[in-house]
Amino acid sequence: MSKCIFCKIASGEIPSEKIFESDNFFVIKDVNPKVKGHSLVISKKHFENFMELSPELYSEFLETVKGAVEKLGAEAFNLVVNNGEIAGQIIPHLHLHILPRKSDDGFDFGV
Repeated sequence: MSKCIFCKIASGEIPSEKIFESDNFFVIKDVNPKVKGHSLVISKKHFENFMELSPELYSEFLETVKGAVEKLGAEAFNLVVNNGEIAGQIIPHLHLHILPRKSDDGFDFGV
């Protein structure tokens, strides 16, 4: 996936500051944060979306999310996976948004 920005970050072609990492996933701050600390959990191997993640990696994926949330020290948090273009997935590479929440952050999903 030579044009995939997340593959380029995973390979080191594009430098990034990883805030948490496991064998198969890494976590970076979102470049367009919705709230302070908005971060992305990204697979090192290219999976287009959540449905392509192998069953063997689900546990590590969730443990990486948990470790990142603990490191961010949020009062509360939202986890968001936009799976497919219709659902708002802009980059076709598996990633999950961690939105650390504070009572006065002003963010609203509008749901």
